[in-house]
Amino acid sequence: MQPPTFLASRGGSATAAELLRAGFGRSGISTALSAGTLVRIRRGHYGLPQDSRRPGDISVNFLLGKPRGNRNARARSVLDLVIPRADSLLEVLANVAFVRAGLHVRRHVQIPGVGEVEFLIEDCLVVETDGGTHLEPLQVKKDRKRNNATIVGGHLVLRYGYDDVVRHPGRMVAEVLAVLEQRRGGAAREIQ
Repeated sequence: MQPPTFLASRGGSATAAELLRAGFGRSGISTALSAGTLVRIRRGHYGLPQDSRRPGDISVNFLLGKPRGNRNARARSVLDLVIPRADSLLEVLANVAFVRAGLHVRRHVQIPGVGEVEFLIEDCLVVETDGGTHLEPLQVKKDRKRNNATIVGGHLVLRYGYDDVVRHPGRMVAEVLAVLEQRRGGAAREIQ
């Protein structure tokens, strides 16, 4: 496997440490950089070249144009933490909240029987962020099936909307931490 194939399987980006752990030496990384099949996003972080972006991928410039007005100053202030591949501004903001809370976060993970999920936190909790399209009847049915498949597959799942992610990120993180703590403690409680 070449570094670009590895990055594509991880949503388009990886740290130098992740590349090295996957068996790609510094010379392999340098070769891919020289060939233009890999780009340095910032020190220690690598991604796929921009022309390999898929339809629907969102650029930082696009995101910078979205949060307008005084009420969104906090949203604009975190755009320097943008992940290389994000499907929405909600995903970016949720990622920032989870990372700042010190959680181990994997993005765009393929789960058998479910498909790609936005976040896999601590390798056991799936978190999805839902914009307005998730309120459409067909999408609600699809999301319900994915939730059930996720739980049947052994992962817990939480879903958050705009208000949760933008206006109440602390509460969202507290709920994630509570679920993780319950899982560590054996979770299932009988209702009295």
